[in-house]
Amino acid sequence: MAQLATLLCAGFILLAFRKDLRERPNASKALWLPFVWFALSVAKPITYWLYPGQFVAFSQRLAFQQQRFEIVQNNPHERILLTALLCLGLLVLVKRKSAFVLRVRDNAWLFVFFLYSFISIGWADYQGVALKRWIRGIGDLVMVLVIVSEVDPEEALDTVLRRCAILLIPLSILLAKFYPRMGRIYTVFGRQMWVGVTGHKNQLGLLCAFLGIFLIWRMLKKWPVLDYVDAALLGITMYLLVKADSQASMVVLILGAGILLLQRLAKTDPRKITRILIFVLIAVFVLQAVLIAFVGRSLSDMFFTAADRDTSLTGRVPLWRELLITGSRRPFFGAGYAGFWSGDAVRDVWQRVGWTPTTGHNGYIDTFLDLGIAGLLIMLFFLIRTYRTILASYDTEAGFARLKLCFFVMILFHNFAESSLGKANSLLWLLAMLSSLVYARRAAASGPEQSPSSGAE
Repeated sequence: MAQLATLLCAGFILLAFRKDLRERPNASKALWLPFVWFALSVAKPITYWLYPGQFVAFSQRLAFQQQRFEIVQNNPHERILLTALLCLGLLVLVKRKSAFVLRVRDNAWLFVFFLYSFISIGWADYQGVALKRWIRGIGDLVMVLVIVSEVDPEEALDTVLRRCAILLIPLSILLAKFYPRMGRIYTVFGRQMWVGVTGHKNQLGLLCAFLGIFLIWRMLKKWPVLDYVDAALLGITMYLLVKADSQASMVVLILGAGILLLQRLAKTDPRKITRILIFVLIAVFVLQAVLIAFVGRSLSDMFFTAADRDTSLTGRVPLWRELLITGSRRPFFGAGYAGFWSGDAVRDVWQRVGWTPTTGHNGYIDTFLDLGIAGLLIMLFFLIRTYRTILASYDTEAGFARLKLCFFVMILFHNFAESSLGKANSLLWLLAMLSSLVYARRAAASGPEQSPSSGAE
């Protein structure tokens, strides 16, 4: 049965890729670079696929005890591939420099974030690890620039994400259903989790939520014409999301789908609706922060008690309290870029919370831990600028702006329960940067510049 399923899966992927290539005969070959980079951002490490029989699940605590940093931080196969992709991406940008303009002043907060992150490596516990991750972050920016430097950035992102969906979604269902040793993992308590091509159920949920919204956006754009490949992929995506049982991903998918439908059905300017949504999200964020910091409780209490769910969000609320206490020891500048979760303070947190998290399960808290109040303010200014950029882009590319707004709101909400802001080689951070960039194209190599294509004011 597994062999037949493998053949059917391979046949579907090949036919879907063939159909995609026929629909995009003029698609740039350079887009294969961000496609591979995006796929690597959510998939298991390359070492796992090369040596699946030797792969052993482990906790970060065991890595410290066994001094096996090469397992956690070092992956030569992936490093070589990412370095090659980065160099090729830089070559593509060099060739396009005469036709593409990216001003630092238009994207100031993003560049300030990268500059401050680089400076903060100086006080990280493991500076070599931090530097490698920062370089990966530069690679993220290069791949995003490859997409937006295309003649049609909307079509370019459509190409990259659809190819990711064609490859990753069918492979995930194949591995989880028919190759459980590769597509499922077990917690230390014996609970089984569907993970597919990813490393954790929350990562699989994240992949399904964001590719699901992309597929819905794509189908609405083509409506009433129905693409059977998109419909099949969306059906499999919804099934995987249910099996992954990632509550945060389910919530953000529903939120994103609601925003898409509201924008499509609204008879007024959709930007008015988005301003209300952003205001509500900010209010929820502020209230949640105050309750956790001063009361030791979460807004989740009022929602999950009646449903007999874990009001601590699977241990997140006690973890957040401990992290805020630990982070307050270095409140202004933090532990350095990517420094907290690879530093020595992690072991104390594990002892106090009784489990071994490897992130803070909150993007805003993780930014505070790594970069302090200074870094958190930079990130908040970056998010504000991204929001204004998206709203401004409704005047020139309304369809693309709708998708970017959905991604932006989903990213804001998802980072209440998971961590992706500023994280190198993270799908959500890639999408956040893509939504934020203000860029312009030249009419010709020596001609005047066109107006910025993504929301410059």
